[in-house]
Amino acid sequence: MSERNEDPGREDYSYIWRGAIESHSQNEGRDLREHLVSAVRDASELIVSSNPALVRDVVRCLHYRTDKTTLRRWKVFDRIILHVMREYPDTVKDLIRDDLTDHAKFEDLRLSHEYRLLLKEMFQKLDSNDQQIILGWIEAGPDDVEGWTQRVTEAVGEVPSLEDIEKRKRSWQRDKLAVFYHSLPKPWANRYNAMVNELGPADHPEFSHYSMGVMRGPISPKGSANLAQMQVDELRQFLTDWKPTKEALGIAPSQEGTGARSVKWWRTILQSMRRLRRPSKDLAQPMSDHSCKGFEMRLGKRNRLHGLR
Repeated sequence: MSERNEDPGREDYSYIWRGAIESHSQNEGRDLREHLVSAVRDASELIVSSNPALVRDVVRCLHYRTDKTTLRRWKVFDRIILHVMREYPDTVKDLIRDDLTDHAKFEDLRLSHEYRLLLKEMFQKLDSNDQQIILGWIEAGPDDVEGWTQRVTEAVGEVPSLEDIEKRKRSWQRDKLAVFYHSLPKPWANRYNAMVNELGPADHPEFSHYSMGVMRGPISPKGSANLAQMQVDELRQFLTDWKPTKEALGIAPSQEGTGARSVKWWRTILQSMRRLRRPSKDLAQPMSDHSCKGFEMRLGKRNRLHGLR
């Protein structure tokens, strides 16, 4: 991973190369840069595991370029450092303390996953003064209230109320505390539990952004397994009666989606469906068209479903 001929003032965006430095389902594994990150991580871990006394030297190598004076600019190296220190903390507790009590790193979304994992593991090992520094930041709430208010106003055409702003603050605090709730002092644990009771639990608090996958194409109101469990008459009735509804952003189950979904199990019930001979006259045409089109694509022209057209 080379930084030659790079503008030192330009954002490198290396932090988006990988969802997590450790092996994780959030890592897609399709990009060469991801594999390079894995190689640097694994090499660092191999050195340290063979001699734990070398953790500080590995951190220094990751932090500085080969001239040993110029800081590496790419944020991905900072993420790897946090990961290595979490895995091998015993001889670098002073460095861990410095990083965890650095407000810039607390707020830096580019480092957030590894920072949060390190905080989860090491908060209880900080002295009480250092713990209070971090809890004080959480007490103060998010720094971007003005920016958030402007974004909401532009999005919905209405300025959020003071109640909305306070609720968003409590939600932000809950997410921060959720990372290390098991190590919270009792008063803070009580506050955290009250926030969870009010707002519900945090979703994947160790990530600032968590991908649940990407939706592609039309959506079906029922999955393949649900459709496969239906009797032929029941399926005919469902396809005839079901109508799509309008939902936000147009992301809603559709007739096309239902027809496409049924492709996945069609091969196993083809003979049963042929007993239908022809769909009901009331059967929504998009579902019929998309089902037959998908079935023919997968079964081949020699098995064209003339009986269903």
